[in-house]
Amino acid sequence: ERNGMDVVCVVLNCPDMYERSCSVFDHCFNNYKLLKIDANKVFMFDTVQCKLKESKSIVIKTSSNIVYKIVPLDKTSSDTDEAIAELEIYNENGLLFSEKLYSIIDS
Repeated sequence: ERNGMDVVCVVLNCPDMYERSCSVFDHCFNNYKLLKIDANKVFMFDTVQCKLKESKSIVIKTSSNIVYKIVPLDKTSSDTDEAIAELEIYNENGLLFSEKLYSIIDS
């Protein structure tokens, strides 16, 4: 565990398993990080301030260019949970994370 990010390493039939495990851990902690999205962080959808219901964390590459998008919900859904939009997080490879956003007035 480093900086709140846990990594599990499994090595099988490896004669130098301790050295190899250290190498794998170093690679993971040097190339990846934990992106925390606080439930108190406010996002804007049109003129409405909104936020996630609870904090979330995702693992991203350290060198990733992250793009946040707020998109309207598909109103054809039968979901009645009062979400007003959706937070989407992308990197250069595509969508990494998607979660519903709720008006802070309703919280």
